[in-house]
Amino acid sequence: MQFIHNGVLVDRTDNVLLDKWETPDITGDIEVTKPDFCIFKNTRKALEMLFKHIVLKSKIALHIDVDVDGIGSGYILTKFLYHHNAINLLHMINKGKAHGIQDKHVNFVNNNSGVDLIIISDSSCNEINYIKSFNCDVLVIDHHDILHNDLSGKCNDGIHDYVIVNNILENDEF
Repeated sequence: MQFIHNGVLVDRTDNVLLDKWETPDITGDIEVTKPDFCIFKNTRKALEMLFKHIVLKSKIALHIDVDVDGIGSGYILTKFLYHHNAINLLHMINKGKAHGIQDKHVNFVNNNSGVDLIIISDSSCNEINYIKSFNCDVLVIDHHDILHNDLSGKCNDGIHDYVIVNNILENDEF
């Protein structure tokens, strides 16, 4: 039996997701229908990009921000990718408590690092010039205010794609 308790998915039997979740409530059980697809804008594009790179066994760089939610999201992404057999991972963590992507990250990735995909979590959704300057696919997963509408497209090299997923954006896809 699976249910959500205090915002955490609890499974008392196994790791298989059920068709319906049961949500305990002090007034009785409330049944919640599981959504057909994730609710954030660009989720489908992001998952297609991830799937492609997992199947191709690509080298994936994870840019992990230096605060608690950055380290936490980096850990979750690492566990998710390992679980799906993406084991060619490179972790990029800013030393000195500097947040977000910078010139040094673009230079490293673009200069013979062999990185096919960079995933930037918990930062940099507004650094669109940096995002587009990578010579690999770019996935940004963030929750900070976003100040532009340039959420997906081609990088400056005209070959690679970028996708920004941000939970504060209204989802008009489905």
